[in-house]
Amino acid sequence: MSKKRIITSIVILLCTVGLFFSRLWTPLVFDLAFGALAVVACIEVSKIAYAAGKPNNAYFVCTYPATLYLVTMFYLNKKFSFSYYIFILLMLLLAYFLIIFIVTGSMHKTSVDEMGKIGYRGSKWHFALDKSMFSISLMVYPALLFLSIVILNHFTEFTSVSALNFSGNIISMFLLVTVFAVTMICDSMAMITGITFKGKKLCPKISPNKTISGAIGGLVGGVASAFVVYALFNLSTSFVSDFSAIGGTAWHILIVGVVGAVISQIGDILASLLKRHADVKDYGNIFPGHGGVMDRMDGLIFNSAFVLLFFALIVII
Repeated sequence: MSKKRIITSIVILLCTVGLFFSRLWTPLVFDLAFGALAVVACIEVSKIAYAAGKPNNAYFVCTYPATLYLVTMFYLNKKFSFSYYIFILLMLLLAYFLIIFIVTGSMHKTSVDEMGKIGYRGSKWHFALDKSMFSISLMVYPALLFLSIVILNHFTEFTSVSALNFSGNIISMFLLVTVFAVTMICDSMAMITGITFKGKKLCPKISPNKTISGAIGGLVGGVASAFVVYALFNLSTSFVSDFSAIGGTAWHILIVGVVGAVISQIGDILASLLKRHADVKDYGNIFPGHGGVMDRMDGLIFNSAFVLLFFALIVII
């Protein structure tokens, strides 16, 4: 591992710890940090998609995370039902689709020039349809997945959860720490065990550096980290009572560790697949030695979405 990569890793870790400490005063700093990362990630994926011949409107895609955040804060303030919140998100996607479709179709010269630049064969309106569809797909991945981190940050504020009368926001902190710990330890253990034991490649055509031994090491590391975080939070009596209130058990922690480790590695592989399709090495260079935001956040956003859905189901059921 290069010196540059090690230094960047330390800086990322320190910044992450700082963001968690900021939650003790306000969740806003955490929101703003990951909102900014979501915008950068959308820019990165938009460029990658375009390089792979998938036309999209980067301007609209990049505004989507901010719109999602505003809608989420409005929902939390008004205390609407969660089903209404989902309905708004779906309507928002439809609105973006229609706007991009109309804008692309009406800007004749710009669209024709763009079609010629990427060698697109088809009518202008067919191009507008494709561009709208690809843009919407980027709003789902990565924008909507990033939203899951923000929702976890406000997990106990959602109506179905807040009705349980928690003693504080320790559950939100626990879920976030668990997501980050499982993803980061899984990634580190996968790299260490893969380098140490080597062996058969996991998916040589997509990510030639990944090995089966590394995947197993990542799985073990993810499960272990989930239980370590759980044990540390169990030292707090308020966490014990709040976790019991949502119906959480040690079995749920095992599931989060196992599935979280697997799904974070799947997210990493999917991100690598998109890069290979576009024939690029990294999504960007914002993190020296690590690449772009999506090179660091690919597994995390998938894991956060899983943890959010999993514990939301626990609360509902």
